Amino acid sequence: MYSKFICSAAAILTFSCQSFAISSGGYVLPTDANVIQSSGSAQKTELPRKFNLLDWNIQKAKQGEVWANDFVRLQKNYDLVLIQEAISDSIFQKAVSEKPNTLSNYFVSWIRIKDQSSSGLMTSSQVKPTSTTYTRTTDVEPVISTPKLTSYETFKVQGLKNAELLVINIHAINFVAIDKFQRHIEQVMAKVDAHAGPVIFIGDMNTWNAARLKILKDMTSKRNLTWYDFPRPTVSGVHSNLDHAFVRGLKVNYLKSLTEIVSSDHFPLVGEFEVQ
Repeated sequence: MYSKFICSAAAILTFSCQSFAISSGGYVLPTDANVIQSSGSAQKTELPRKFNLLDWNIQKAKQGEVWANDFVRLQKNYDLVLIQEAISDSIFQKAVSEKPNTLSNYFVSWIRIKDQSSSGLMTSSQVKPTSTTYTRTTDVEPVISTPKLTSYETFKVQGLKNAELLVINIHAINFVAIDKFQRHIEQVMAKVDAHAGPVIFIGDMNTWNAARLKILKDMTSKRNLTWYDFPRPTVSGVHSNLDHAFVRGLKVNYLKSLTEIVSSDHFPLVGEFEVQ
């Protein structure tokens, strides 16, 4: 499914000239060393004991400045910002840079050969993570023939002794058989198994059917991760049933979708968490 080619030094984002994997769908996979693209800087070393989070599949910011205006207004109010379908265009990059003293880690899933655009996940905070990593699925999605990324970052939190918070940002594999979806979740759960402290596992989990949600619930409950539901209004063109949050070791003060924000095909999901 994959072959090799050499890119030019000025080709894609800030990637240097080296070998990339190319999918049958015309999309390039960055080498492991070039998946994580960081911008900005964070001066803080700990999240507050009570902190909040914004999670959003932004539909590749297709609504342009309308989306950007919403995002710039929202992001300043949250300690952690997690994005699915982050994109490399100038509107997205400018919107992210509007929040000062913030470190943004862009996890590049794929790069389109035709126009050199890229997409993936992003996690941003004014608090510097203590570790940042990712996994790729062994299976690929149809049509574009690329795997899915999941990102993992750990943070110090005030009041947590001898432990750190693991934050998992996922955009689950889609349009594949249920066994491939299960393999993706098993891959993520291996990271949870290796972490002794609190966990927030959140994102677009592509739960298009009851079987997928059952796999999620079964596998997370075995790790003492609690599923937090919230009202999911039916709105034409908005996928309100695909975003989920599973939490361990923290009090969840609230979790809700911002249904007044319609500049993506997903509502923003926000929550407040507290160390007890």
